[in-house]
Amino acid sequence: MNDIIPASKGEITLDNNIVRTMICTNPDITDQEIFSFIQLCKYRKLNPFLKEVFLIKYGKEPAQFVVSKDTFLSRAENHPDCQGWVSGVAIINGSGTLDYREGSLVLTNERLVGGWSTIKRKNWEAKKTTVGLTEYQQKKKDGTLNKFWSKMPGTMIEKIAIVKGIREIFPQDFGGMYIEDEMEVREVQTELEKVTHDDIKLMFVRAKSTNELVDYDSNALIKYVLSKCVEAGILESNSKKDVPKVMLTYVLGEIEKIRDKRVNDALDKNIQNEFDELKKQQEDELGGEPDAKV
Repeated sequence: MNDIIPASKGEITLDNNIVRTMICTNPDITDQEIFSFIQLCKYRKLNPFLKEVFLIKYGKEPAQFVVSKDTFLSRAENHPDCQGWVSGVAIINGSGTLDYREGSLVLTNERLVGGWSTIKRKNWEAKKTTVGLTEYQQKKKDGTLNKFWSKMPGTMIEKIAIVKGIREIFPQDFGGMYIEDEMEVREVQTELEKVTHDDIKLMFVRAKSTNELVDYDSNALIKYVLSKCVEAGILESNSKKDVPKVMLTYVLGEIEKIRDKRVNDALDKNIQNEFDELKKQQEDELGGEPDAKV
């Protein structure tokens, strides 16, 4: 049975088959998880085809429903009862005192311990929300902080405080909606996107400018990208057999997207044949169709 979803822009149709074929092709996704995802889209008017919400499932782990940060904040700003918010970080200052500072600036002699936000709702008393830093920091497999939490922890924890505050003061409108920074999806998805897309694109640009494009076949690209992921601490090994299925699928998908944008049709055709052969070989090794990124 199809569900007609009154999404943010017009209506969309979602059913079990559409979700399985177009949104999450992981064969381990359950009917119950798909049903819950459709209900979230329906009652929160979210359109997965516009990247407002994602259904993410790795292997047999429980599925996660992740709302786009831009969608979340845009809806809050446009809510008729929302009168804005102020936010910042919680720090231990040089005197050893806890201080709530507006913005995400943390000095070298201070220690970041959390974030805060005060959301203003019409006809309500302003509500202050605080979040602890260690509750949300996301780490790589080696125990070190991932790229975003190590480089801009103040920005990250302030953003989480804003989202949590909005959800608490507007539970009927934002209950059940979580952004990716609150959930354990960045490690295997967002960080990988940052590395692979830019590096693959750069490789093609360099190859084309030096007339060495024909030397960069799909196998070389995969080895290069996986090596970059090891350097970034996202993967522990660049051996394809040791790479999680979802990561290898993403690498293949990025290579395909970048390759499809290239100009030289003759070379494209050669690389298309190489890629199709490699992809078939990879699927056979993995025992079927690889999981798709959602």
